[in-house]
Parts: sequence; C-alpha cells; structure tokens
Amino acid sequence: MLALFIVTSVYFGCSYALRFPFVGMLPAEFESQSAVVVEDNGRCGVAIFKLNEEVKTRILQHEDAFFSKRASPRVSRYHSDAYVPWKKTPLPSFWTNAELGKNRWSGLGCATNSALIETVTNAAWHEGGYYTHLNRGSPAIVASPKLGFVVVSYISF
Repeated sequence: MLALFIVTSVYFGCSYALRFPFVGMLPAEFESQSAVVVEDNGRCGVAIFKLNEEVKTRILQHEDAFFSKRASPRVSRYHSDAYVPWKKTPLPSFWTNAELGKNRWSGLGCATNSALIETVTNAAWHEGGYYTHLNRGSPAIVASPKLGFVVVSYISF
C-alpha cells in the first residue's frame, strides 16, 4: 500500500511540476484548466489545455469582449509583462518555421506528432481562434474556443 502511495505521489508530483510553468504562463481569464498534453525539454515546450464547458461557453457567448482585454501571465515570477493584444487567427506567416514542420510555430519543436497537436496547430492557421505573445515573442498563446483548447508554447532564448 505504501509503495502505491509513493508511486502515485511521484507521478502526480511530476505531472504537476511539468504543468506548473505552463499554468503560470496561461492568462488568468482561462481559470484553472486541465492540461491534456505537456511536452518540455527545458529549451522549448508546449502544453495544450482543455477548456471546461463553463469557460468555453462564456468565451463563445462574449468572444469579442473576452479577447478585447489585454492578457497577462497568471504568475508574474515567470513573465512580468503583459501579452500583446489578442489578434484573430489565422496566425501570420512569419510564425511558421519550416525546420519544425508544417504549421508549427516557436515552442512546438518539442512536440511529438499526435492527432491533437495536429488538430490544434492546423486550426491556428484558419479563422476562428485568437493568439497573443509577449513582446519578446515567447511564450505564445493560441486559443481555439470552438475546439475548446488553449495552446501555450515557449522557447528559451
């Protein structure tokens, strides 16, 4: 029984530790969300958060008002400045990086290919979502309210 407790504690502790920096980068307006993908190698990383139904509905009902506010990272010790104003997708062409693969932007070089990664990255290149980033470019946030996901990615400089 003790072994099960230790294994469970280590698993959830590591899972939280991997998620926490990304949660700190996420604007508070998205409230607490579930990370469904977290990939990070210390040089770059990506987390995909699933919006709960209440937040998703609120965003879709008041989309313009929600994204008209300037967002700030939830935890200032990670990133002390505000994000640039939200813009509607598609992402600008200069966000793409041929070395990272089709439809990938900065920070997604750490992501393995998966159906979910492909779905959210493809959606970012079409209308229906929003994006923002810090003035220095990283981290980047891409929100797809209709799909119900928020992508947080970063690259270390």
